[in-house]
Amino acid sequence: MTRLHSSVLTLALFILIIPQTILAQQWGFVANGEGSPVGIAADSSGMKIMVAMQGGGFWLTEDGGTSWEPWNDYMSDSAVDQSVSIQVADPQADTLLAVCFTRDDFEFDYHSIDGGQNWTSFDFDPYWPDEIPGPSSGLWKIVNEPQGTVYFACEYGFAYNDDFGTWWSVVDISTYVDNLEGMLVDPNDADIIYLYGRWSLEDYQTGEPSGGIIRSTDGGETWTRLTLMEDICPSDEGAVGGLTIMPNGDLIATTQWLFQNEPHPIFLRSQDDGTSWQWFPYEGLPGDLRAYHLISVPEVPGRLILTSGWNYGCWLSDDSGLTWSRLLSGLPVEPSSESSLYRNPFSGHLYIGMWGQGLFRSYDYGSTWEAIPIPQVGATSQFWLGHMTPDVDGFWQATTTGDVWFAQNASTEFTNFTPTPSPDSDAFTSAFALPQGDIGFLYGTKPLLETESHISIVTIDIDDWSQTWSDENIFPQGEGFTEVMTIGEGEQLQLLGYYGVDDRIYLSDDMGNTWDEVILSDQLVGSITQHRGEFYAIDWLNNDVIHTSDLTQTWESTGFPSPDPAPFILPRLISLDDTLYVSVYRDTWALTPENTWEFRGEDEFMDLWEMVVAESDTFLVGVFWAGNIDLKVSHDLGYSWQEQDIEYPWPNQSSGIQNLTYDKYRQRLWVDTGVGLAYLDFAENAVTDPWVLQPATFETVQAYPNPFNASTTIRFSLNTAQNVKLDVYDILGRHVSTLADGVRSPGNHSLSFDASDYPSGVYYLRYSNGEVTQNRKLVLVK
Repeated sequence: MTRLHSSVLTLALFILIIPQTILAQQWGFVANGEGSPVGIAADSSGMKIMVAMQGGGFWLTEDGGTSWEPWNDYMSDSAVDQSVSIQVADPQADTLLAVCFTRDDFEFDYHSIDGGQNWTSFDFDPYWPDEIPGPSSGLWKIVNEPQGTVYFACEYGFAYNDDFGTWWSVVDISTYVDNLEGMLVDPNDADIIYLYGRWSLEDYQTGEPSGGIIRSTDGGETWTRLTLMEDICPSDEGAVGGLTIMPNGDLIATTQWLFQNEPHPIFLRSQDDGTSWQWFPYEGLPGDLRAYHLISVPEVPGRLILTSGWNYGCWLSDDSGLTWSRLLSGLPVEPSSESSLYRNPFSGHLYIGMWGQGLFRSYDYGSTWEAIPIPQVGATSQFWLGHMTPDVDGFWQATTTGDVWFAQNASTEFTNFTPTPSPDSDAFTSAFALPQGDIGFLYGTKPLLETESHISIVTIDIDDWSQTWSDENIFPQGEGFTEVMTIGEGEQLQLLGYYGVDDRIYLSDDMGNTWDEVILSDQLVGSITQHRGEFYAIDWLNNDVIHTSDLTQTWESTGFPSPDPAPFILPRLISLDDTLYVSVYRDTWALTPENTWEFRGEDEFMDLWEMVVAESDTFLVGVFWAGNIDLKVSHDLGYSWQEQDIEYPWPNQSSGIQNLTYDKYRQRLWVDTGVGLAYLDFAENAVTDPWVLQPATFETVQAYPNPFNASTTIRFSLNTAQNVKLDVYDILGRHVSTLADGVRSPGNHSLSFDASDYPSGVYYLRYSNGEVTQNRKLVLVK
């Protein structure tokens, strides 16, 4: 089966800076989940920490996380659209290197030698040979000894200097590498440098095998290819994703094999400085784990920490990789993917950033971990598509952490509504509206150490909040769907599901208990949309828009005329009245009621867009997710586009759009900003310019089910460790039960209120954490 995965793009957006220090207790809990540090650096004490936040810029704390200062304005006069990484080269963290994308330059580096007060950029353009293609991005490394040494690598060239960038030497390495993943400098000898990344049996430039791991022993002047992957691996293509040096000098690498769906060996070891490599056996890891980063912990002989690119959390080995166990001891029990892994070379302190779960530190070399409060920026509910879903009864948000939030009717206050049982790992991947106001969720869990997912369809009746579950393990491919949509009503109701961009779709006549597979003929479909009684989709394989009336194997071409060789990126097809709209790179096209394609207009590329159909206006609105902070609108349905100024309700936010969804039932545009949901109503009057977005709010404490019979689950979330008190009172104010009274750690918590011995009636839950007191009505019905 051929499949093009809709990967999780880690493309971030810039943060508006207000020059002030922000205390942890000042952050509003307006985002679901924590931010994601994609770069971490610290001094040897652990008090001075610098983070590059996904969708939130660069931040500094000098008190271990109690307060943070935004750093973007110190670095650049241009907007920092995406922070990439940050490094330190001395115990005091005075010598710094930060890499980011800016509005004016595709990728830019900034370095400081005074602890971050003053920044400047390297310039190796005058030294870069004309015969070597110039870099647009690459890998950077600063080292402590010899002082002032800086390395830069891209797939074409390697640049090095020893005076902090005054001059550069550049070497052509294009015959050795194929898409770099990382750089490793020997901690005992900075002249020994390893570059690693993708390997290929046939390099697209030379036609010869290339990639894997290459090494220089003279500071980057000459290079040798170490791993002849074509001789030791049955996969023609793959990647070395991680590389580390053990205290005894052994090299251990992690690998990913492309087009190999079955479990395969992960680790390669070399005991002779990279001359020869062997696969070695191991125990304890999930069979389908996708290895990501790997580091050695020299303070504990034999200790390795491994992270995963999927939601498998982090793993620990104390015998050089032979046996593994899940790394918890303060890390989140519900596993996410690692966003950054960092070991301070001067103190040995370890730091892990987790996608949507924040920042964690270990002072004892990985044995125990503690959460560090971080700026509440860059947090997002968006995993890919389909996580904000309007229906007739309200608006749903399914988050990457497994929580589901619901704002009933026209309310903008969200209540946690997570169907039970809670997920062990993977979260809801999509929500879809059902006829008669019901809602459905694709619900997936992936228990650790098991290769198959447990996936179900959950149907929720809005009238009584009852839940109906399909059978588990219902999907043949074991991964679930990225999209589920309904077809027909009543006895003719069907579910249609598909995974990203695929050569097959699935149909269910029994609400997800069983599925029939339909394999397409030489087509890869995505963005399926109902239009004029038929089904339309993007055919990624043939750069076409195709349609069918009966969802069989045969889909017919619409004759899409776009000249672009690979036009379809992300935006879904939009149907309005009798016209179908498609955004193709920089062009807007429309399929007219006469079934002819009409070119509408040209503008910047957009990968998120919506059609707003309101009493005040009908228009298209879109955004380039990868760093563009501006919304684009078209009031003439694609013929012309203009920038739309917007104002957010929060300071210090990621001023960018993570997701857009239009709620046609309430004529409301929802925007996922990276620090929470904001909205704009179009129901009555024309909206003034600029658009002033309003904030959604989220209940701190929730009870589900409510009304309930016998017992209900109380859930609450904490940004920092707090003294929490939870009490239940009856309708006359008499104390009934104490559910919690003491310090609780940061994160999500749940408690059960067992009312089996109490009479039916109204009760009140009182929640207090020393700063906030909230009351929730509970209805017990027996």
